[in-house]
Amino acid sequence: MGRVCNVCRSLHRTEYEHMRLVERKSIKEIQEYAKEKYGEDIGYYSFVRHFNNHVEVYLNELRKSSQLRQKVLRESIRKDIQIAQRLTRNLEICSNKIEKLVQSDTLSKDEEKVLLDYLAETRLIIEELLKWSSKIQLEPAKEDIFTRILYCMEDFPPELIEKFRERWETFGSSS
Repeated sequence: MGRVCNVCRSLHRTEYEHMRLVERKSIKEIQEYAKEKYGEDIGYYSFVRHFNNHVEVYLNELRKSSQLRQKVLRESIRKDIQIAQRLTRNLEICSNKIEKLVQSDTLSKDEEKVLLDYLAETRLIIEELLKWSSKIQLEPAKEDIFTRILYCMEDFPPELIEKFRERWETFGSSS
């Protein structure tokens, strides 16, 4: 029988797993937390092995659900864009109708009413377009990109991760 994993032997194993799975903390953050809060000197690679050997199934499920969320989000954005395109097309139709009525030198009462109806419809379409435009986010936030990159780098040596963090922080200020 092999050695029991250092993290598995810890009284705080479930807390570390919660930090990893729920709070999405990096292995480095968990290692530092264990040392600072409980005085546990569990090595970085012990955490890596623990999560790879004992928790990877859950992480894979998290990845799958994240990919599914992304797929649903892309589908939702696609539908939102289609709605915005239809609203824009309707706005163009109203604009053309208004233009024809305005070109007329004299308008009958019925034509004035139609013109006012088209203007009201145009206003409603513009309001709807503005509402939809604030809902559509086509690019992930910069913080989301940074978090994803750090997540992908978790098995890298801590010094490389720290070097990446420093470069990320100074990138905007150096240009």
